[in-house]
Amino acid sequence: MSKLSFIYKNVFDSRDTLTLDAGVSVTGFTVANLASNKKSITWRSGSSALHRVKTTWAQNQTISGVAICFTNLVSGDSVNIKLYSDVAGTTNIYTSGNITVTHNYDVPAGFSSVNSTSFAYGGGIHISHLLSEKTNVRRMDIEFNVSSNPAGFVEASRIVAGKYWSPERSAALGARIGFSDSTSSFRTYSGDLVTDRGSISRTLDFNVNAMSEADKAGWNNLFRSVGKSNPFFVGISGSSNSISEEIISGSIYGKFESDIDVSTQLFKRYGSQVRIVEL
Repeated sequence: MSKLSFIYKNVFDSRDTLTLDAGVSVTGFTVANLASNKKSITWRSGSSALHRVKTTWAQNQTISGVAICFTNLVSGDSVNIKLYSDVAGTTNIYTSGNITVTHNYDVPAGFSSVNSTSFAYGGGIHISHLLSEKTNVRRMDIEFNVSSNPAGFVEASRIVAGKYWSPERSAALGARIGFSDSTSSFRTYSGDLVTDRGSISRTLDFNVNAMSEADKAGWNNLFRSVGKSNPFFVGISGSSNSISEEIISGSIYGKFESDIDVSTQLFKRYGSQVRIVEL
């Protein structure tokens, strides 16, 4: 299987209910915020105790990938994803076990901890989990264990859940993960360099080469489905229950920035150049 994967049809948005089944939320930071595509709008727990976010659906859903975007999780924190075939949660059909973060970056300059105020300046990570497809999901629980997080709470901006697509051929060598910094500087008449700090977001650029007809069909379906207007989750480093720096750096929740096309390279072999910008 290719390490490259996309979760682009978010069934989380077709949920019937969304509740905090264990723990408490900070006022103004309710779990309803997990449906927003603005990273500054978040759910925040009231403590570092175990918290459980419960989602239910009125109809069966297909889920093979789950992502939690823009979170303050750091090394040692973990999540556990549980899927049930009934709303009451009596029939468990999948349990991920602890998906543990094993790396964290420095807190962005000017902030004391990673939280939503620093998400726009390089703080926060995305984590994801891929599983064998389940077609009869009626309930999803996500448990957060952040007992050692220095912030004293868990915070997250977005949940993405649904069926993922992975092409046969992964991204070609030379994939680029970049940082777009809108900071500007100017020099005063007295010679001082004055800086107006701007936001930081990430970009992902890669090529896919010598694709089969099946991959071409998959890319065309992806492009037609989301275009440049709809966000999706993409990972280029595979999935694991150990969220390493490699996985963190290769994960983006964003949109296609430039026009997209599929070119014929050889007989029944195709290629495409892709650029994705983080929300």
